[in-house]
Amino acid sequence: MNKILTFSIAAYNVEQYLENTINTILDANRNDDIEVLIVNDGSKDKTKEIAQKLQEEYPNTIRLIDKENGGHGSTINTGMRNATGKYFRALDGDDWVNANDLAILVDQLKTCDADMVIHNFDKCYEDGRIEKVIQKNLENEEMSSFENICEKTGYITYHMVIFKTNILNDNNIQLDEHCFYVDSEYVLFPIPYIQTVQYFDLSIYCYRLGLEGQSVSNKSRMKHVGNSETVANKLIQFYENLPKDLPTIKRQYILDGCARHCTWHFMTLLLFKDGKENLKKFDDNLYQSSIDIYKEMENEEHGKTKVLAIKQLRKSNYMLFKIFHSTFNRMH
Repeated sequence: MNKILTFSIAAYNVEQYLENTINTILDANRNDDIEVLIVNDGSKDKTKEIAQKLQEEYPNTIRLIDKENGGHGSTINTGMRNATGKYFRALDGDDWVNANDLAILVDQLKTCDADMVIHNFDKCYEDGRIEKVIQKNLENEEMSSFENICEKTGYITYHMVIFKTNILNDNNIQLDEHCFYVDSEYVLFPIPYIQTVQYFDLSIYCYRLGLEGQSVSNKSRMKHVGNSETVANKLIQFYENLPKDLPTIKRQYILDGCARHCTWHFMTLLLFKDGKENLKKFDDNLYQSSIDIYKEMENEEHGKTKVLAIKQLRKSNYMLFKIFHSTFNRMH
């Protein structure tokens, strides 16, 4: 039987969470329509053993792919190349899904033919708080061109997007490996090939926040700052090499996404007490490489506080670095 939806689970040292993550998918009772690829990324705990047990229990739904450690991007690359489902959904091994809404979505995807599907998601904090992220300007089951959808909604993040599998594979979408922060690559690289988008008013993805050591924590951002710069440079190259006949709205959307990550990297460099020269070097290189992204970083839609810091630092030739470093660290 052909599968409707492939989940690619990025599994690295997630023995504490993996079984719960998989059970939330199984609880949708759509095993005939769902494929679950557990991509074990060289885990050093019992992740592989747990995955093997689940594969034995559900051989027609769950498949373990065991590989050497290659980072988040490599798990997605592996998942894409091995997926047999009509649609592809990346899921981190310590996150989970809403089973009831997933069941509805899978039924809807059977007749859906959009290149990209978007849905709502929940930010789930370790203290029990849940923040719902909803596409307020779209109607349930609304389907339209990518350009029309863009005019109604904001930036589409990793946690709310599902791609048609053949869009990813036919266009050889490839993310950086041995690298954190590839979410932006995942959501932006397919955009030139997306023609149609359909929205479902369903909360599918439950994004866990508040864990010590998460890649979005300041400590991890500083530790993996080189990864952040690698992705920034890849996105700059991607934007500058876009086809000249790419529709204006798509180009602007990609520009927005690239500027978001470059702003993230800019603010990461601001975390370092001695980061002035590295920040100046990055910003000067960006100015030379992509003046469009450089200017877009000053768009207040990316956050007034961040934009103020960027503008003032540039205006002062980064002489105000110590002041903004201190302010930004107090805020976080």
